[in-house]
Amino acid sequence: MPARFYLNILLGAFATLAPRRARPRLSRLLANHALVESPEQLAPVMLAARTWRTWRTRRPAARRFDDHELRSVRVPIQLLLGARSSLLRPERAVARARDLITGIRAEIVPGAGHGLPMEEPDLVNRRILDFVGGVDGLRTAGHGC
Repeated sequence: MPARFYLNILLGAFATLAPRRARPRLSRLLANHALVESPEQLAPVMLAARTWRTWRTRRPAARRFDDHELRSVRVPIQLLLGARSSLLRPERAVARARDLITGIRAEIVPGAGHGLPMEEPDLVNRRILDFVGGVDGLRTAGHGC
């Protein structure tokens, strides 16, 4: 994982301790709106961070799919990435996905970070419903998935 990801996590944790009036500015700087501004969303994230351990689950870290694996994808894909993700390079990820996966719907959401579903829940929900509606239309037209 990139060092900027760990830095963003650390700064986000400190930002939650900042005075309430300073949090909107910090959330914009960190692209971490939900965690800084929404205590009800912060609680389950902090609980997960404290209790999740890779050594307990014995799950390997996620690996990157190679080009052949991505070219072999034959199901509809909706890819949404926050432009300010500290974990990914969104432009590179979308370009690679578009080059290798036929028919992918990919979008980079300006101003959002890696916590896109928490930061922009209405937008994410609209995109999912539009995508699923389109996939359902493919099925009923006899194209399959």
